[in-house]
Amino acid sequence: MLQEQRLRAIKEELQQHRGQLLRPSRGVAQSDVYLVEVDGQKAIIKDFSSCPFFSRNLVCRIIIQHELGVLRALKDTGQVPEVYGQLSPFSFALEHIEGVSPNRKNAGQWPDAFQKAADFLNEVHDRGFAHNDFRRDNMMITTNGDLRFFDFAAALRKPQKYRWLLFPLTLLVNFMQRLDQIGLLKMKPDLTGQPLTADEKKRGEKPRIVRSLRDFWKRYINNPILRRLK
Repeated sequence: MLQEQRLRAIKEELQQHRGQLLRPSRGVAQSDVYLVEVDGQKAIIKDFSSCPFFSRNLVCRIIIQHELGVLRALKDTGQVPEVYGQLSPFSFALEHIEGVSPNRKNAGQWPDAFQKAADFLNEVHDRGFAHNDFRRDNMMITTNGDLRFFDFAAALRKPQKYRWLLFPLTLLVNFMQRLDQIGLLKMKPDLTGQPLTADEKKRGEKPRIVRSLRDFWKRYINNPILRRLK
């Protein structure tokens, strides 16, 4: 099916309310996620239309273009969802990936998955990106054991121009890449079925400043906003 035909068919399915809501928005700049099936092919829809007016127009538009740009830049790795295209200024469609996310219940079923994840992350970092949300919920293992990675809305990239002028951004991305590696390490027990060693546990601890900022954000910003939206 041609991309334009696929997008038209997806729009029609959504207009007829035949899409399945997989995850509702849980924040002022987070999308609703739908599953739509067209001619036997499934697609994932990320839709920011339900976000408040100002965040939708000032933030969500940027998030959409940013994530689409990252996915297209990493398309040739073969390990990110294919972009089908935008449905509206506030929504876009992606390839649906069949598989499961690693967890404690299926730990150790894919002994080579950890190395595959490490190889992908190294490739992403070599290209100057930091995923910035690298965790098992953003990874899918297909039936044949291949790995796919998604949710790149928070990804950052080192400046490609004016590097000296923008060196603080480079330092930030370097720091986020370090957090990616910590996220990968925390996945190791679920992927290999083996516990972390004492040294790995130590290396897997997030820096104190990150823990402090996370707690501050959760307690004083995110939770109050969510309470007001209820």
